[in-house]
Amino acid sequence: WFWLGGTFSYTGFYKSNFERISNLKCSSYNSHLISILPEARFSWLNKKIVTMYSSFGLGLAIYTNDTHYSDKFYPTPPRTWDETFCGPAIHLTAVGIHVGRKWYGFTELGFGHKGIIQVGFGYNFNSKTKNNQ
Repeated sequence: WFWLGGTFSYTGFYKSNFERISNLKCSSYNSHLISILPEARFSWLNKKIVTMYSSFGLGLAIYTNDTHYSDKFYPTPPRTWDETFCGPAIHLTAVGIHVGRKWYGFTELGFGHKGIIQVGFGYNFNSKTKNNQ
C-alpha cells in the first residue's frame, strides 16, 4: 500500500524567430527544465491486476533560459540574455490507476511538474504474483 520512488525529468524548448521578407534569423530562445522529484505513493485499492493510488512528490527543479538576438536586427547590447535558477519541484497525483502484472499500463491525473495527465506502460522485472512464486 506504500511505495517510495522518484522521477527524474528533462524538458527542453527551442524556438527561432525569422524576419518575414529575408527569412533571416532574428532571435533564438532555448529553455531547459531538469527536475528531481522523490515521491511517496499510497494505494487505496488493491485488486488482482488493478491498483488505484494517490501520490505526492517534493524535490528540486533547475531552470535555464538562453535568448540570443541577431546583431543585424538588434544592434545595441545586450544581445544575449541568460538566466539559471533553482526552485522547488512539486507534484500531486490525485488519482492513478495501474493495470496489469508483468506488463502493465497506467494513467494518472494530477498537478505539478509531471503535468496534468500521464499515460504509459511498463514491465515489472521482479513482479511477485501467486502464479510465479
